[in-house]
Amino acid sequence: MIMLNILRVNGFYDQGIFFLGGYEEKNIYRLDIDNIENLEAGKGIVIKLLIHNTISNTIETYEIPYLAENFCGLLWKGRFYYARFSHEKTLLHIHSLGFSHARSSQITVPLADVVGNATVYRTEMRGIDDRYCLFGCSTSKTYKTTHLLLIDFEEKTYCSIAPDFGIDSFCGIETIMTIGDAQPAPNREEIVLITGGCIWTKKYEIWENRRNGRNLEVDLMEHVVIFERDSFFRRLKSGLPLEVTDKQMMERCSLHKSIISYGGNETKINYTMVDFEENRTTSIEYDIHSGKQTRFEYESILRSPVYMDGKLYSIETLDHERYALLDLQTNQFVVILSSDEKILVVDKHIMLSYKWLATNQQLVYIYDLGEEPVEQKFLGIGYSHYDGKQVTIFS
Repeated sequence: MIMLNILRVNGFYDQGIFFLGGYEEKNIYRLDIDNIENLEAGKGIVIKLLIHNTISNTIETYEIPYLAENFCGLLWKGRFYYARFSHEKTLLHIHSLGFSHARSSQITVPLADVVGNATVYRTEMRGIDDRYCLFGCSTSKTYKTTHLLLIDFEEKTYCSIAPDFGIDSFCGIETIMTIGDAQPAPNREEIVLITGGCIWTKKYEIWENRRNGRNLEVDLMEHVVIFERDSFFRRLKSGLPLEVTDKQMMERCSLHKSIISYGGNETKINYTMVDFEENRTTSIEYDIHSGKQTRFEYESILRSPVYMDGKLYSIETLDHERYALLDLQTNQFVVILSSDEKILVVDKHIMLSYKWLATNQQLVYIYDLGEEPVEQKFLGIGYSHYDGKQVTIFS
């Protein structure tokens, strides 16, 4: 039986809470507040951040003093970015909020310097690390990103860069991750780009019907690319396109392959891809310190693979919309859930699940994966989050 720390936070019954990320002993959540006056005025939703200290089990709140136009999730080293417009959308304000002392800074951009007189139809933000973020917008009714800014909060500057980073084969940046060497020397940091942003089931349909339509090989190309951090930003700021060598290209997925999941921490990344031609699922883990790549392969296409502790699992859908966790090494089901039960998170030690109540609350359950047999245990009612160390339940 594992010893699991369970933290309970009261006073948030029936409120919309969303986990953003963690920094040191703190977990940060977003609390949506439906302010009737703002909603009636067409101003949107006020955002309040909850800063939960998991050691003292105490809550601090930080209310965004503006109605934010767009948000980016919590970033590496506890940095939160968001943007807003002012003066009838002629000025753009990019904000950086650090959670060490809840300090905020901003950079103001005249919007005409970026898009001229064009109308902005969509905006987006991407965090890179505790210094840099990206702000993108679309002046096209197709909503494709047409303008991209690199924001540097250390130098308090911004510059326009190509939406595809100057690499013709990049059709869209799915995610950007910063990974670093945990060892004191060499203190190396790298930027990982995953591009393409394809929904793999749609790509599979196109691959199946590839002889009946136009050639979409280039449009649906996906990549996993690694850049040395300093040179990455130096080239972007100088206006030069990024250069990609074979050594930097970890993965190139043409029409018959697709990346279906990815993740990582400060020293490793992992991603899982499917190969339609070979009917195979492959999970890859890359360690920046050793440079080692570890690959796990399974001779079938998995719709919901789970990679943990060096093993590959699969979340299977059974009859009557029941879910189950399948151990691919033994081909045995570890857990089979009831029809109204959903999987919240799977870890190498536990699995959390939930059932929705009519009050929009969750009944939260835990399964100890080290037990024989694995049995369901009730944890509580409310929004729950597991950070790898403890479970927090807001109720």
